[in-house]
Amino acid sequence: MELHRSGALLEARGAYEALLAETPTRADAVGLLGVVESQLGHHERAVRLLRDAERLAPKSASILTNLGEALSAAGRPADAEEALRRSIALDPRVPETHANLANVLEQLDRPEEAARQWERVLGLRDGAEARYRLGTLWLGLGRSDEARAALERAVTLDPDMIGAWQNLAVLAYRRGDMSGSERCYSRMLELEPGSAIALRGLGQILRDRGDATGSVALLWEAVRRDVDDGPAWSGFAETFGQVILTDEGELETAERILEA
Repeated sequence: MELHRSGALLEARGAYEALLAETPTRADAVGLLGVVESQLGHHERAVRLLRDAERLAPKSASILTNLGEALSAAGRPADAEEALRRSIALDPRVPETHANLANVLEQLDRPEEAARQWERVLGLRDGAEARYRLGTLWLGLGRSDEARAALERAVTLDPDMIGAWQNLAVLAYRRGDMSGSERCYSRMLELEPGSAIALRGLGQILRDRGDATGSVALLWEAVRRDVDDGPAWSGFAETFGQVILTDEGELETAERILEA
C-alpha cells in the first residue's frame, strides 16, 4: 500500500502479485492490483482484475467504484455508470464516487443528470472543482444565474482556477458587463501570462468599445499565441477590416502592430 501511495506503481504491482501468490482470494489485493494496472494504462486487464475482486467481495463499494473508474478509462462509460450506481447503492456517502458518476454522465452527453450528480457531490463536500464543473454544465445549459453562483463560489474557494475565471468572463460578456468580463480576463492573464483565450476576450471587449486599433493588437497577439484559434482569427480579420476603412493613421498603427 505504501509503495502504491508513493506512486511507485511497478513496485506496488510486484508487491500485490507476491501477496496474491500466497493468498489468491484476497479481494482487496486483487482490486488494488487492478487499480495499479489501470494507472499504468492497462485498462482492460484492470477491468478483468476488478471484476474478479467484485466476485470475491460483492458488497464492496470501493471495489465497484474502482471498477467504474477502470471501465470509464477503458472507454466503456455505460458499463462504468452501472458499476458506479451499484457502488452508490451500497454506500451513498462517498463524494468521489458521485464525482466519478458525474464524469461518466458527461461522457454519455447527459448534462442535466451530470449536474444533479455534482450537486450531490457538493451536498457531501464543498469544493472548487465540483463548483466549477457544475457551473460549466449550467453555462452550457443556458442557466446563467446558477452558473454564475457556482463559478463565483469556485473562485472564492480557489482563486487560481483559471477555467472558472474564463467562464465567469463569458457570463459577464453575455449580460453586457464589459468591465466585469475585462476583470475576469485580466485575472486569467495574471494566472497564465500570454493566454490566447484571455487576449482574444479582451480584444473583443476593446472592439465593442470602439477601440479597433487596440483590439487588433490583442487579437493579433492571440493568434500568434494560438494559430488554431478560429474565433481569434475571425475577430482579427473583422477588426482589421474596420481599421483599414477608417483613417490612414490608424492603418499605419495597425501595420506596425503586425510587423512587431
